Amino acid sequence: MIFSKGTVIALTAAVAASSASVSLVADAKSPKSSKAGKKGLPVTGTGDPSVSAACAATENGLELFPPRDPKEQKMKLVQSVDTETCTYELSVSWEPDTSIPFVDSPTGTNINPTWSVFTDVPDDFNEICYSEGYDESKTGTVDSPLTPEKHVGLNEHYTEFSYTVFTDDKFAEVTGYQDVVLGAAPCGQGSRFFPGYSVHFYTKGIEERRNYRCNTGGGFFCKTIDEQCSERARDFNMDGDGLTCDVTGNVTRRTNIPPGWVWAVDRVDPVPGVYPDGFNAAAASQGLHAIFPFDFAPTIGDIPQHLLLNYDGELIANHVILWAGFSKGLSRDNKFTRGFNFDDCTSEQYDNIATSVTTEYDPDSGRTIVSAHGSLKDCSGESFTKTVDYSGGDDEDDETEDDEGSCGHNKITLLEAPKFLKAMRFNDTDPNATLAYAGDYDAFQDEIFIFEELTDAYNSYYSATNPPYPFFTPLGLKLGKLLEVAGEHRGTANYIRDQTMAGPASLGGFSPSTASSDIKIDHPMYGTGTIKAFGYAENFGEGVLAITGGTGDFEGAYGTVKPEYGLILLDSETLSSGLAVPNPGFIAGVESNTGELISFGFYLAMDFKCIGTKTTSETTKTTKSTKSTKSSKH
Repeated sequence: MIFSKGTVIALTAAVAASSASVSLVADAKSPKSSKAGKKGLPVTGTGDPSVSAACAATENGLELFPPRDPKEQKMKLVQSVDTETCTYELSVSWEPDTSIPFVDSPTGTNINPTWSVFTDVPDDFNEICYSEGYDESKTGTVDSPLTPEKHVGLNEHYTEFSYTVFTDDKFAEVTGYQDVVLGAAPCGQGSRFFPGYSVHFYTKGIEERRNYRCNTGGGFFCKTIDEQCSERARDFNMDGDGLTCDVTGNVTRRTNIPPGWVWAVDRVDPVPGVYPDGFNAAAASQGLHAIFPFDFAPTIGDIPQHLLLNYDGELIANHVILWAGFSKGLSRDNKFTRGFNFDDCTSEQYDNIATSVTTEYDPDSGRTIVSAHGSLKDCSGESFTKTVDYSGGDDEDDETEDDEGSCGHNKITLLEAPKFLKAMRFNDTDPNATLAYAGDYDAFQDEIFIFEELTDAYNSYYSATNPPYPFFTPLGLKLGKLLEVAGEHRGTANYIRDQTMAGPASLGGFSPSTASSDIKIDHPMYGTGTIKAFGYAENFGEGVLAITGGTGDFEGAYGTVKPEYGLILLDSETLSSGLAVPNPGFIAGVESNTGELISFGFYLAMDFKCIGTKTTSETTKTTKSTKSTKSSKH
């Protein structure tokens, strides 16, 4: 337990006052790579000799996305396979190239009530982007500057610069992913009219995508199917043909997408506020996009938007769109996870792509990390981690093999479930003895767990009737499910000054304190030993603790531990397994849909600059499961 008892009481009271039931809203340069010659680089070309020359002249494809060197964005690709859990993690990170127009312009200044990501743009943004053809409803007319020959790939602003990193052959074999493409779009695209980035995790190689061509009029998006002249263009399924699961009355359920999602097809599935006229969202060389409409609400444009891609009736990619301000730490939160809950209206094709995607901004490194998680196609053989590293720009080698060495940047987050807490108060005769005096302390001893993050699954941001998350999750907290014990956290929090009330420091509450703790870890994922942590904070308990050493596998460890309030799902499975026992003082409420208990807990985010004597490759070997939380190296 990290924070003071008074803090817990105040939070519990706040939640209880709000509701008895908690509803969680809770290239021009070519990439220099050993893969380049084998897997190919984006170039123009018809790609299909069966298409007539006249038809081919009206179509566009990969040339719309001018390729750039991944070193310019200091990209890094980490490919991790855990055969013991039959899972993978494919993680791409980058440090933005601020020479790209507009991408460094967001300020996040939201004092004005009319502020939004759509207004947080330079004064000349609209004029420049529209002058280069942003309004694609005009393509093919005299009012558009775009033509198949003078296309968006030749623009300076309304374009998307493309940075491709190829996966390792072995990783591609067991996961299906062929490459990861980062896009930098100064003007954005479609309904996302703001500077941004996109990440595509493709299961189809670049040579195959070279043939994904259609009539766009020189823009990004394919025109309707009746304006297409080739079979390869019609294979985008932009009219929805081939994507129907069933029809009940006037309700059409689409296949290969989770419930509530829509394929943005020709005038069949219009999305109010996003595609009001039913324009399709099939993008040349990429595929037809599926979206979850509430993700695209204007009020949550700062949150990463998740999409799925189809070509010829097959899922081919996970796709994430990010406001450029997210990569500056200007979003309402620095981490979001989207799970994909496919149902009976889905073919087996969904196994081709990730089951969840996490997007995170790391303020310490200034890097943005997007990670796809899923199940392996082949669970045999050894676990491994492969890295392609351009993070040093022109100063480092392009690729590295398995991670080596005893010291390296590692992040581990474990979930602490409150178990034992004793408030030591030396003035028991004082009527205010529930508050702490200088010299008082709290002693705690709690178990820490590997967990599965459930924030999105329980978040009513999926419901149109509730505020966008994380405005009330409650209090913006994430939710986890305990999976197995990883160790124990024990120590003391010592009060420096008298605590006048339980509440915000601005009102005299909480109280500065120091903490001295011992984090015991005994688990094959991370090793065996202890981590020593110490710290001080003005307001909320210990704040950030310094890792000052350790024992066993953690001898010589140093870094930081950042404890944060969070929530724990105490469902029947957790309680019957004995992993946790409800502590009345920490119950936050009851989940409104299921009646399951929700408890406060503490997320211990450990950021090791050196994890100790255990080698980096050993400590990260099996931490890639989506149900073990979330070790990354960036």
